Amino acid sequence: MAKTGTDKFLEMMRQHMLNRRSFLGGSAALAGGAMLAPIFPSTDAYAAVGGSIRLLAWEGFTLDKELADWRNKNKVTVNVSIISAQEDVQAKLLGGSPVALDVTEVSASYGELYARDLKITTPLDPSRLPNYNADNIFKFFYNGKYWLIDNVLTALPWIWGMDMPLYADGAPPIKSFRDFLKPEYEGKLTMIDGQIGTFDLASRLAGLGDKYPYVTRDEMASAWKALLPWKKQIRTFAASNGDVASLVSSKEVLGCFCTWTGVPVETLKSGVKSHSVIPEEGGVTWCDAWFIPKTAENVDTAYEFMNQSLDPVVQASAAKTAAGASVSSKSLVHMDDDTKALFDYANIDSALAKSPIRPLPPGSSDKFATYDDWMQGWSDFKSGI
Repeated sequence: MAKTGTDKFLEMMRQHMLNRRSFLGGSAALAGGAMLAPIFPSTDAYAAVGGSIRLLAWEGFTLDKELADWRNKNKVTVNVSIISAQEDVQAKLLGGSPVALDVTEVSASYGELYARDLKITTPLDPSRLPNYNADNIFKFFYNGKYWLIDNVLTALPWIWGMDMPLYADGAPPIKSFRDFLKPEYEGKLTMIDGQIGTFDLASRLAGLGDKYPYVTRDEMASAWKALLPWKKQIRTFAASNGDVASLVSSKEVLGCFCTWTGVPVETLKSGVKSHSVIPEEGGVTWCDAWFIPKTAENVDTAYEFMNQSLDPVVQASAAKTAAGASVSSKSLVHMDDDTKALFDYANIDSALAKSPIRPLPPGSSDKFATYDDWMQGWSDFKSGI
């Protein structure tokens, strides 16, 4: 049988997607090496909160500590399996033997793909999510376009952050990406291999503004050309954010073109101080959202788990655990100063406008450069073609 456009798109992601947060700790106790089993008809019925739920989430994003009291009070057992790349989620929910999952995560860039194309999300009932309200949730994340699709709430945004440049303490400070072109960074810079956010940044550095991901193939070529001066500074390409932390900690490199804000926490464990900064060109914003798959069994508890994740106290703690940002405006009074200082909450709208969430490049198009075009362009960029 011939592959559809969606089949080809998923295959490309399977080959190229990277784990953004693999080195975060904190989930091992609940994960316990457990595997999620394929779904079979269930005779259990959940009429209230309680019992077991199956959660598939990023490591460190499972709310182990934050929801401990809630779990104990309601006699909830959370069986956790860990996402290593976003593709893991659809891989478990598609095909002839989909896995039984009650709650899992989707990155904002994948929202339309999951809801419209793959159809693996279920419509959410806002009345069952009372913490998701305009008084508690920052405007950008309340019924935003990445989660309210075709006027249906398909996923619940709960944590976000920005990927941005990083430099080691003592290296020239970064105010613009162009600061990485200084002589001190020659042979001392790294880029994350295949990081999709780099495509957006390359487009901005080429003067394409907000056109990405809807750029022509010629415009894409100009973006790769614009990025060449930074390539000359690179010592090695990092396999992941964890690899970035190792390279900086070993002092093999002094900076990373764009990485996750949790990396300085990791380098500090090795005694190396590093800094994440939003440059004048902006960074790349990500946002994770919960959704209830069609294979869910304990729906009542799934709803309450998601709702509790938006509690302001929980949000403040989760932001600290994940070195991320809260979607709850009421959480700021519960945050410590270091966690609050990671992001400019006072100017959140302008910050998000400067460092926007971008959809994925199209899976197929006669007019625009596709996901496959960008990945081939990245391969050519690395190899020097």
